[in-house]
Amino acid sequence: MVLEELMGLTDEEFIDSLMVASNIRKLGRMELLYTCVADLVSFLYRTGMDDLLGGMEHYYDPNDYNRVIYHSKSEDASDRIKQILADADKLLVECEGACDESSAYQLLVRVLKEQTVVEESGARRLKTKEDGANNGSIVTDYQYEKTHIVTASS
Repeated sequence: MVLEELMGLTDEEFIDSLMVASNIRKLGRMELLYTCVADLVSFLYRTGMDDLLGGMEHYYDPNDYNRVIYHSKSEDASDRIKQILADADKLLVECEGACDESSAYQLLVRVLKEQTVVEESGARRLKTKEDGANNGSIVTDYQYEKTHIVTASS
């Protein structure tokens, strides 16, 4: 209760602020995953391998990002993340071997490795603190390197 007193918040306001922070982290992770899947879908379109998409063409629609990320109810966030993860798994299977050298494919593989775990049932889910997640951080090594390379070269 000391923190709430220092911040001048009631118990209810403090809990609300924690919920907001949690939802922001979840949204950030969803955006990261969505962007990686959409980038690989764009790569497949550009290289004429769109036959590998199998129902994921909507990622190529420029309006899909806003529709999926921002124009859906917050209660649906977990379901949207599950769908994005399922699509990512399908792409991994379809693109293995054909896209291994693509930076979009490599980035998707890396983000899934850093942000998710595969359960014994075969289902993929976001990492939690118990799985060794970086306290909910969505900054991957790739993002860190990219930010510092851009900053250093500016």
